[in-house]
Amino acid sequence: MAFGDSAATVTNFSSTSITVTTPAGTPGSVDVIVFNLDGQAVRSTDAFSYTSAVTYGVTYNANGATSGGVPTDPTDYSYNDAATIEEAGTLVRTGYDFAGWNTSAVGTGSSYLANDSLTMTSDVTLHAQWTAVASPSVSPPFRSFGSKAIGSNTSSTQILSLANSGAANLTIDSGGIAVTGSDASDFSVSGGTCSSGGTVTGFSSCTIEVEFDPTESGARSASLEVATSDGNVSVTLSGTGTSASSNSGGGSSSGGSSSEGAASGGPPILPPEAATPPPRTSLPVGVVLGSGLMLVGGELVPVTPQRAPSGGKWTVAGDDFSLEFVPRATDSGLYEGPAETLRTPVGGRVDVTGGGYLGESSVSVYLVPPSALGLVGRASTNAIYLGDATVGVDGDFTVTFTVPDLVNPGKYVLQVNGWSRQASVRSVNMNIDLYDVMSARSLTKAAFFQGRSSSFSKNGRRKLRELVSSVPQGAQDIEVGITAVSVSIDDVEKDLRLAAIRGRKLRDHLSARGLEGTYSITIRTEDEMVSRRKDPLHFSSQGKPLTTVEVSFQAPR
Repeated sequence: MAFGDSAATVTNFSSTSITVTTPAGTPGSVDVIVFNLDGQAVRSTDAFSYTSAVTYGVTYNANGATSGGVPTDPTDYSYNDAATIEEAGTLVRTGYDFAGWNTSAVGTGSSYLANDSLTMTSDVTLHAQWTAVASPSVSPPFRSFGSKAIGSNTSSTQILSLANSGAANLTIDSGGIAVTGSDASDFSVSGGTCSSGGTVTGFSSCTIEVEFDPTESGARSASLEVATSDGNVSVTLSGTGTSASSNSGGGSSSGGSSSEGAASGGPPILPPEAATPPPRTSLPVGVVLGSGLMLVGGELVPVTPQRAPSGGKWTVAGDDFSLEFVPRATDSGLYEGPAETLRTPVGGRVDVTGGGYLGESSVSVYLVPPSALGLVGRASTNAIYLGDATVGVDGDFTVTFTVPDLVNPGKYVLQVNGWSRQASVRSVNMNIDLYDVMSARSLTKAAFFQGRSSSFSKNGRRKLRELVSSVPQGAQDIEVGITAVSVSIDDVEKDLRLAAIRGRKLRDHLSARGLEGTYSITIRTEDEMVSRRKDPLHFSSQGKPLTTVEVSFQAPR
């Protein structure tokens, strides 16, 4: 007899029956062929079906997501069952769009979209796929230049920020930076680090300098338009033109008053709002967010933070002031570098020390989330107030703030807002990278196999899926300890061989499903363990030791 293309072993036959041992086969139907002693054959189409006692599962892998959880599929599928592919669920990756699933983390396997059907012939791990995108924004959305006399040589330049909050490069169109509108001739792009035809790399920004030179008296308005590969953004520009005679009376201008006060040696006038901390839910008016920018006297000035050789401390200095940032991972010590940006753990502290500020004024510290970078209105609403300090009469201050435990890790802008010695708003923006403090955790499961075999039981496969899905995204230092056991065979050598097969099978199964780490396999038999009952082994209700997997790792708190 033959089953499909494989011959069977005939163990007995009579005129009415044949007893055979079927050959190995894959699940599905096959033809049965019976031969007589003369070589004649009779075929019965699809007369025998192979079935499988093994079930299969689908595991989803976040593959670089920055937040959210992977979907889960608890179904145990039989051979050739159809699984329906899940949506992305709550998975999010900052700067990227979700682009479906793939059997390979790098996208070289089979691709699937939500609601596609997958025929199950083995366990499958699907990795989220991400497409980098660019996302332009310009801030502030409105810019007022105030009043300026027609023909005046006084500079009235304002700096705007074009930010790319996506991971892909943002390309500015050729001729893509332009002033439009009825009074466009009164405004001109005079400089900045942005350029038409240029590129803004992912998660970065550039500046655009705009000059106001009114040609007529009265309110003047225009729009700064920036055309990019990923859409257009704009800023409304406004200013007021005045005649030269309107500024000539009275003997002095506002600038002259300031000079007169400085010449007479009188102290700067303290604005009323400088005597108390700024409101905790708002930023000083006119602040443009973005790392590496400083606002002094209404003017945005690029600044370059400097890192100390030790790697932890950063400083920012201007002509008449300085700031020092020292992150502390715990109360007991400094953060140990090096790092390319100021870093501190969620729940950690940062000491901020400054000099050159207005005596007896206030300084406040805010944390601006990534979603609000470059967007003044949103930043004013979403900024997280961290603390404030009173400046001493000598212009120096120190404030220590704690990053709240509920803040999500990621890249933020740390903003220190205060007053210069000339009583103008001084706002310094500094990149800060918040990271999770890791803590040791472990997971343990036991009993995965059918009887005395090396085949996974249905319940065993469920436990293995639970192990893989329970290791959180971002886990580090993963160690997988497998204690493989066989104690039911009355032959120690056979027990050892079966235990070894079980250990390797568990290792290969978990590794193929994305549980990456350091694996160790320990083989045990009943002779060694019945009297010792040592961890991490689990034991059955009858006292039998069970094959056990323990996964230990460092994970965010």
